[in-house]
Amino acid sequence: RHYGRFFVLNLCDTHTSSDGVMGNYHPQMLFGQVQRMPFEDHGPPLLVELIHFCEKAAHWLRRHHENVLACHCKGGKGRTG
Repeated sequence: RHYGRFFVLNLCDTHTSSDGVMGNYHPQMLFGQVQRMPFEDHGPPLLVELIHFCEKAAHWLRRHHENVLACHCKGGKGRTG
């Protein structure tokens, strides 16, 4: 549905999860439309990190009215929950 119009921000702060699964997948799986932006879990991001996130998101969304942004972390509770 959003082919070519999505961008993924990966907020995981580690490359490998506790179960050994790679947390930083290869960008080619998502056509290079992914960026890793690690935020520490269970607390607010640094102000500079938050500003960088907002700038990146706004830049992508302004490029085209059909663009969508997805962000995720490991568990979906601490950073994005």
